[in-house]
Amino acid sequence: MRLHQMRRNRRRGLPVALAIACVAAVTGAVPRPPHANISPRAQNAAAPPAAGMEIVENGGYPELHVDGKPFFIHSAAFFYYRIPVDQWQHLLRVYHSYGINTIDLYIPWNWHEPREGEIDFDGHTNPRRNLRALLALIEHQNLRLIARPGNPGDRRR
Repeated sequence: MRLHQMRRNRRRGLPVALAIACVAAVTGAVPRPPHANISPRAQNAAAPPAAGMEIVENGGYPELHVDGKPFFIHSAAFFYYRIPVDQWQHLLRVYHSYGINTIDLYIPWNWHEPREGEIDFDGHTNPRRNLRALLALIEHQNLRLIARPGNPGDRRR
């Protein structure tokens, strides 16, 4: 295997790791304990409202439900790596005031790896790389997130 192929293969795992980290950070995902053996009838009677995201059929058509309620995605892209950090919170508020409920976040892996093997998600090399703070701001504004990690050169427009 050639050297450039090895580097490319090694970096393919970073976008997947970014996606998992973003989803876990925003949703607060934690492992759940296994369910006890309860009869289906008792489960239905004592079941709390559905949490999370699911797609249900409504009149023969798929419908997205979030936390048990129908949810229509009104999203806007947020290119945080092009925007000064001190404007992030204001812009997220503006988006929210316009009726945006979901932020479409492109996360370029090469922006967060300034040098080979050095990963920056907390802004120690550049404040605009502080993905952790941005995710906290998105959550604070009660916005949902579509995370799109990867190489920005591979995007189809």
